[in-house]
Amino acid sequence: MLSIKTEYNIPRECFNDVIGLMKETNPAGNLIPSDLYRTKKLVSKLGLTAKKIDCCINGCMLYYKDVAVEVI
Repeated sequence: MLSIKTEYNIPRECFNDVIGLMKETNPAGNLIPSDLYRTKKLVSKLGLTAKKIDCCINGCMLYYKDVAVEVI
């Protein structure tokens, strides 16, 4: 769910509504987090980090550290 939120730039309120709908439609006692805060808290325990890398508007160049890397 977090990757979909990031990919489509979904607002927090929308994410929380979708998570709420998922909780309601699954059987009682499910372990789906209730909102974005609890989802991030759960994922943070995995020790995964995110790194933002700049790219040109056409997506053909990545600017990582001091080096420009041609993608295409």
